[in-house]
Amino acid sequence: MLIRVGEENPSAGVLGPKVLCYPDTHLLYSRGERHNLWFNRRTVNIGEEDKSDDVVPRAVDYVVGCSMLVRRKFVERVGLLDETFFAYFEEIDWCLRGRKLGFDVLYVPTAIVYHKGGASTGGMASPTVLYYHTRNWIYFMRKHAVFYHWFVFVPVFTYVFMRRLLQTMWRCNITGVKALWQAVIWNLRVS
Repeated sequence: MLIRVGEENPSAGVLGPKVLCYPDTHLLYSRGERHNLWFNRRTVNIGEEDKSDDVVPRAVDYVVGCSMLVRRKFVERVGLLDETFFAYFEEIDWCLRGRKLGFDVLYVPTAIVYHKGGASTGGMASPTVLYYHTRNWIYFMRKHAVFYHWFVFVPVFTYVFMRRLLQTMWRCNITGVKALWQAVIWNLRVS
């Protein structure tokens, strides 16, 4: 399905399917996402019920990296994923770079994959996720935001960071607390 839609849409550099949670396959993981530099909110809340009956491919800001079909011409012009990210935000960065060069990013709802989120990282509260998600959110902003985005980003980030920090402390997850602070420190050290 992704290949057919890609052939019908030559400007599409990246195509992604509807991603459903596994093993709860009636729940959404992603159905194509919008992203803005102001609030960093996902379009879909992971775990919301899949009630959509959409069948028409549509342009989105990015598709999640667990399943993407990428055109060769996209890779040749945009380059590879930024390895600095390692995990989290790398697909948002890649799709944004491609869109800046004129490529479309398409969500194809009739193509479906199942994703067990957090299976390789230990879940959303693991130190690995806390570190890379926090570190890469700041890094992404440093890479793409202009000065006026920071007026909103700083208070939003501070709120989210403090909430994560308090939740992690409440769970007595000392390694997670260290991971959060190391993520911030990494961005202060890297120029």
